[in-house]
Amino acid sequence: MGRGKTVAEAVKKIGVTEQTYYRWKKKYGGPRIDQAKRLKDLEQAQPDVFNHINETAPRPTAAVACGSRQPRRRASPR
Repeated sequence: MGRGKTVAEAVKKIGVTEQTYYRWKKKYGGPRIDQAKRLKDLEQAQPDVFNHINETAPRPTAAVACGSRQPRRRASPR
């Protein structure tokens, strides 16, 4: 959570359970209705733009999905 507090600490302070917090987060945590409507309208008005974005977005490779990566190079001494 923000400001370095855990969920348990935050919900205890406001007097609700963690279950209630996660239920509220699921129900209210997404985009607001006006934001969702605006995005939907933009997608309908310009479908080719959104299709292009989806087609050209980089896809994670199997190595990235598994968490492996290339070793970092050390900076050369100056």
